[in-house]
Amino acid sequence: MPTAQAKAPIGLFAQLLTQTLALLFCVGVPALVTMIAPVSWVSFQRDASGVTARVQTCLLFIVPFKTAVIQPVMAVNEHTLEGSIRIKKRIGTDKKYQAEDEGFLLIRGPDQLAKVQVSPVDLTTTLAKVEAFLAQPEASKLKLFVVANWKFSVLGGALVSMLTLLYLVGVSFGLMRAILRAMGLFKA
Repeated sequence: MPTAQAKAPIGLFAQLLTQTLALLFCVGVPALVTMIAPVSWVSFQRDASGVTARVQTCLLFIVPFKTAVIQPVMAVNEHTLEGSIRIKKRIGTDKKYQAEDEGFLLIRGPDQLAKVQVSPVDLTTTLAKVEAFLAQPEASKLKLFVVANWKFSVLGGALVSMLTLLYLVGVSFGLMRAILRAMGLFKA
């Protein structure tokens, strides 16, 4: 009959190393991915002094890492950067790769400029919504959710952001278990 062996307690250094690696992989990598091709919340508000624009560029879809306030809004334009073409030469065949285009909504104030990344697919309709809002003096608010690149920002960003959600759920359960154990309600 085999004897039960007691588990050796995990050392503090090993726990800190594990949490550091988990934090880096489950939070740092998704934050970097969502910073490269971010999503932004753009809101316009009209009051007696004119139209104010507030741009919040977010990590992990909800954590603002860059905020710009343009007051008053003087003009709104669009700008598109065409993706470059690269040719990879191989023996017998050349392959062409084209980087995706980048779109920007430019919001200008008297001495400020906010450059908001917007998917080139949505750039024209986004600009039209903003121009329609600016042309209607009775309109008081406009809030837009804009995406830099649908494939990379939303699909890729959402998938890697699930790692952050998984990490937060795991940490929450671990803390709850530690609290219940300290209260004597949970035994290992």
